[in-house]
Amino acid sequence: MSTKRKRVNLSAGQKHEICEMKERDPRIQNVELAQKYNVGKSTITDILKESERWLTITESQENVKKFRGPKWP
Repeated sequence: MSTKRKRVNLSAGQKHEICEMKERDPRIQNVELAQKYNVGKSTITDILKESERWLTITESQENVKKFRGPKWP
């Protein structure tokens, strides 16, 4: 029987770190990053797909967990 992982919310700063680590060392495997941050491999893949977005994060936004736009722009 497999054990379920507890849900982990990564902050914008952590996602920024993940993208920077992958940029510095492209040979690092997504599985290693997933184990370090205690998330799934597919979560790391999704973050890296949007790496442009996460690399443009400013210091004031690093603690934000969710980026949600206005309901009615």
